[in-house]
Amino acid sequence: MIQLLYLFRCGLIAFIEAASIMGFHSDPEKVLRYAVDSKMTKKGEMFSASEMRELASQQLRNSDYKAELVDGLQNVSIKDAIVETVLNALPCIIP
Repeated sequence: MIQLLYLFRCGLIAFIEAASIMGFHSDPEKVLRYAVDSKMTKKGEMFSASEMRELASQQLRNSDYKAELVDGLQNVSIKDAIVETVLNALPCIIP
């Protein structure tokens, strides 16, 4: 995994690591290609939480997991959403 840090930027590494924690193994080169082709990134950096959710949703589409975007406009507080995610032993990516 250390080698990936030199090839990819932190946004994609965060997703790949989170997916790995859940037992879902992604091909880093395919994830990068999808993100570049979708104009989400140039070199793997991710600055948009909504694009990270879109990337995760696409990559996890054949699994039992879903990507969820929590923002301050929803009824649930961000703090509560993060705590619930962590207590359920699921990864939480915060850009």
